[in-house]
Order: sequence, then structure tokens, then C-alpha cells
Amino acid sequence: MGRTPIRPSPLARFTPGRMRPTPGRKWRSSIIKVMLPLALISIVLATKPNFSAHHLPEREDDLLSGDRLEFVTSSQKGGGAEAEAVAVEGSLDGRGADGLLGQQQQQQQQQQIQEEEKVVTATPVDFDSALQQLSYCETFECIKQAHTVLAGRSRFNFPHFFLIGWQKCATTSVNLNLRSHPEYLPSPVKESHYFTTCQHFWNHTNCMAHNTSHYIHEFLRLEDAVQSKLERVSVDASVDYAWKGGSIAPELYNLFPWIKLVVIMREPLSRLISYVRMYTQREHEIKGCLAGRSMFDCLQYHLDPKEANSNYSVPLESWFQYFPASQFHIIQFEELQEDPASVMRRLKEFLGMDPNLPKKELKNTNLRKSGGYKMTIEEYRRLLEQVRWDSERIASMVSEQGLGDKTKWLGRWEKVWDENLETCDDNGICVINSN
Repeated sequence: MGRTPIRPSPLARFTPGRMRPTPGRKWRSSIIKVMLPLALISIVLATKPNFSAHHLPEREDDLLSGDRLEFVTSSQKGGGAEAEAVAVEGSLDGRGADGLLGQQQQQQQQQQIQEEEKVVTATPVDFDSALQQLSYCETFECIKQAHTVLAGRSRFNFPHFFLIGWQKCATTSVNLNLRSHPEYLPSPVKESHYFTTCQHFWNHTNCMAHNTSHYIHEFLRLEDAVQSKLERVSVDASVDYAWKGGSIAPELYNLFPWIKLVVIMREPLSRLISYVRMYTQREHEIKGCLAGRSMFDCLQYHLDPKEANSNYSVPLESWFQYFPASQFHIIQFEELQEDPASVMRRLKEFLGMDPNLPKKELKNTNLRKSGGYKMTIEEYRRLLEQVRWDSERIASMVSEQGLGDKTKWLGRWEKVWDENLETCDDNGICVINSN
């Protein structure tokens, strides 16, 4: 008979010198290696604050009760939940050979989170504390969250209003007059073009803001607004915003649904004549359209429906689709000429500023005089037909929104047309000028 094999005791494999791993031990070792980093990640995520906007109190009495507030200034859209997902994904992707995150990888990940998501936590039980949170904002999302706390508790909002247009409608004169008001916070230059040119070409000469943070701090003047406890008005006076309402209006409403909008409109042909002259007569040199074409031809070009700046009603309709009429103040250029003191007083009342300041009168700036432009009466009447539909439509829109009188509005523009027709001689040659 053969020898019966002696089976080792089950404990024999744990005897010193005989620690040879078994298949079962290999399996348990693999489990430990996989579960250990996952357990560490779970502990980190369980203790990580939730950076979502729902920490903001829904009512003012919630704020006064001392609820904890967290303002998110994240450059990554989606908020805290998305940031957590990124953190988890980055942790899993960064496992080393042993399944543990290296110290250098952890430091890099933490630095990335700090850069992408600057979270300022506080318990603003009073107005000053809430203002302090606003002063830390670097993004529009943060400003919007801060507004939910400050709305109704400050004299002015931040930002307070946008002077959106139109070009060649005395916007520079109005802005210059307001700059003398002690409650006004003028930007370094009148127009930043942040929501137009800067969105496509940061290095363009017309883009005055270097980035979003620069726009918030230098053009909207966040620090000065906070220092005044929102007793001074922050403004963007980029007047190329108006005629791009189709693209800008929804974006601005999403960012700053509370802003007031100021619009100035001028008799269409007068505005276009001034517009063409601005880009063709500089330093007494004729350039651009007028260098080789008549004023009639240049106006025909700008009145082409394909040109975005060819009318008022289409882009303004987009603004009305997003913002309520109560947040609009519309000024007619011709009325501003007739009675500048009354028009400016109503504007300051609409903005909530002291209407008695400043004491200085409105002055007409960027004035370019000319002897008029000759064209036949037939040419001028053809131009009038091209702008009449838009003029009547905008007068109706202003009236329907409760922002003006249709008859008076259209009457002021018809007066300009009649005055130009009176310059026509017996040969049918007219001298057309802007009002």
C-alpha cells in the first residue's frame, strides 16, 4: 500500500517561515488595495462642504436668523455638485500603482479646486456683512447670489443700470452730465464693450476689459460701490448693446434680471447721417463711404434690412421680450433737445438718484457740424419711405409699453422730415442735414 499523505493543519500556513500567500489571501489583499483609496475618498467627500447656491436664505428673516451663507465664485458652471464630481473623477484617475493618491497629486488637485472654486463662507447677520460678501465676488454668478441677499435692503443695486444705446443719440452728453453727479460711479472710459466685442476678441482695440474680473472691479467699480454701501450707482454705458438685443438681452437677463435699461432714440435718418459722418470725417479727412459715394448711397447701404443697425424696432422688441417695461426708461433725442432739464430730471428720478444734482446743464458733445448734403427730393422721399415703417412701429411699441405718447413721438420725427423737405429748391435739390 502507498503512503497516506499527511494533510497540514489549517493553521500551518500561518506558521513563521511558511507565509506563502494562498489564492484566498491574494483575493483579500486585492480587495483591501481597491477599497482603501475609495474609503479615503468617501471620507473626504463626506466632510466637504456643499457649495451649492441653495444655502442662501429664501427670505430676509432667514438671513436675520443667522443662517450660514456660502457665495460661490466658481469659473466652472454647474456649481458645487459638478465640482464634487470633478473631484471624484480626478481622484480615481490619479490612483498610483498601490491604489493611493500621491501627495503631489493631492496638492495639485487641491490647488486646482481652490483656483476654480473660491468659496467665501460667512454668517452675514447684518447689512455690512452681506456687503462684505459682495466685495469678494469675481464672477457674475457670485454677484447674482449676493443680490438675492441685498435686494430691497440697499438704495441701489449692483450693477444698477445700463445705458444701452443708441449711438449718435446724445448718450455721451447724458453720461458726461451724470458723471458730475455725486451718486454716480463712472467707469474709466464710457464704453467697455464687454458683452459685444470682448465676447469674441479680448485683444480687440474696442475691448476695454481684460477679463471678467477686470470688468467687475474696474468698469462696474465693485469696491467703490461696496465702500459707499451701494449708495452710488454702478453703470455700463456701452451703447452698441441696444442693436444687438437678440443676443445680449437673454444673456443680461440671465445674469442681472434686476438692472434698469436706459435707451435714447433719434430720428432715424439724422442718426444715420451723424453715424456715417463720424466714421468718414476725422481730422478733416474724408474716408470710408463718403470718400467715393454720395450721402444718399451711404444711407441706402445702412438702411439695408440685412444691416443689424438699420432699425430700432427689431432689436428693441428682443429687449422687451425679456425685461419688463417698468425697468425701461426711453428718451427721445428731439425732446432732450427741446427741454434737457426736464428730461434729465425724469431720468434721475427713474434711476433713484437725487434729481436736483448736479447743478450743471447738459452740454452737447461729439458735435460734428456740416453744411448739409445735397440730394434730390425723390431720393430723400425714398429714404423716408424706408424709415417710416420702423418709425411708426417704434412709436407704437413705446406707447403700448406705457413709455411714451405715440402721437407726440411720431410728430417730433415728422417735424424733422418736413424741415428737410423745406430746403428743396425749384429744381428739386435739397440740402439734408441731421437735427
